[in-house]
Amino acid sequence: MTFEQQLKIVRSAKERIETDPHLAVFMVRDLPITIETGNSDLAWAMHRAGALHKNDLLPTLTELENTLVKRIEEKAEKTG
Repeated sequence: MTFEQQLKIVRSAKERIETDPHLAVFMVRDLPITIETGNSDLAWAMHRAGALHKNDLLPTLTELENTLVKRIEEKAEKTG
């Protein structure tokens, strides 16, 4: 899965965070970027949580989004 595809999923999850934070975390818990950034256990714990609030998930989604944007920019610089 490309960085761009993952970024699209993360941004879609951020849009859903207000109405369904459980769906939002479900969308990102198995992404390669979630695993690479060390957020896999956290994402799974949030997914299993009975009372997940958007404020619990937003910092993680923001971190994933920022990391992906940075990697896309780095990739673009390398390829010219």
